[in-house]
Amino acid sequence: MTETSKTNSFVLTIRSDGETGVDRAALEAVLDYNENATKNIPNIDNNAKKSSSSLFKVTGWCEKGRLADGEEIPSKYPLIETPTKGKFQKNEWNVRDSDGTLYLYSSGASKPDTGMEVTIEKVKEMNKPFQRIYLDKDIMTNASKLLGWMNDEKIKVLNVSGPSGSKGSEIYAKAYNFVTSFLKMYEKNLENNEAGLLS
Repeated sequence: MTETSKTNSFVLTIRSDGETGVDRAALEAVLDYNENATKNIPNIDNNAKKSSSSLFKVTGWCEKGRLADGEEIPSKYPLIETPTKGKFQKNEWNVRDSDGTLYLYSSGASKPDTGMEVTIEKVKEMNKPFQRIYLDKDIMTNASKLLGWMNDEKIKVLNVSGPSGSKGSEIYAKAYNFVTSFLKMYEKNLENNEAGLLS
């Protein structure tokens, strides 16, 4: 069973399993970015606004029952449940259905938690591209590093993995801010490329 990504007008798809911490922050950052983008479009009705944020899509496999850390994942995150209760099947399938995986760490001294270790193992098994980002480094330097890697590897579906943590935790805030900054850079880079093609 494979979930194929319907690209349509989406330029980049962010995958995550919806676990608390980095994984949830990545989803939240994309949803917020899309919502804020539509607010800046004048003379457009609400139904059109819902479909106009076409640059970035979020999706991903989550555990059957939509559970994360023993709690149900909110319905606003458009995740798909795995068919079995296996806790780490979602990790494997998100690696499988992505072009590459991004690991977000608080710092170089940070250690992956169990779920992240499973993701790392599956990336190695499938020989998929991956990139590590340490969130204590300069945010724009990190964003530029990620963008360059994605361009080199032709990543259009990015799986995001990192340590768990509550919404108020430091790792959540750092991951959210980083992903938001990266989306801005990605969109700006796209606009510059399109302008170059038209000139």
